[in-house]
Amino acid sequence: MTETTPVLSGLRGRCPRCGRGKLFTGYLRIADRCDYCGEHLGHLRADDGPAFFAMLAATVLGVPVGLLLAAWTDLGAGGMVAALSAAVVALCLVLLPLFKGAMIGALWRHGLRGDETQ
Repeated sequence: MTETTPVLSGLRGRCPRCGRGKLFTGYLRIADRCDYCGEHLGHLRADDGPAFFAMLAATVLGVPVGLLLAAWTDLGAGGMVAALSAAVVALCLVLLPLFKGAMIGALWRHGLRGDETQ
């Protein structure tokens, strides 16, 4: 079995240490401990970083989709706003756990907790 980096393990929703245990106990709640290796994970805090990256990615992907919808359909302004809003929100909800897992993996890799001050 090949080892993965902590960021890739987090991206998959797995423990950054062993890559096998679950990172999340719910949609975005970090497990207190890895159920496989026992690594303490509950202290890691990603705060607003994953939300920012998820919104950024969803909007960047939403612009070309909006341009294609405008060119290929006749939805009108209201239909375009409704369709793109729904698509961007759905994409954010899909991307948010991925970005949070990756950020938790990066925090764990560098020995940070996410609440450090300067």
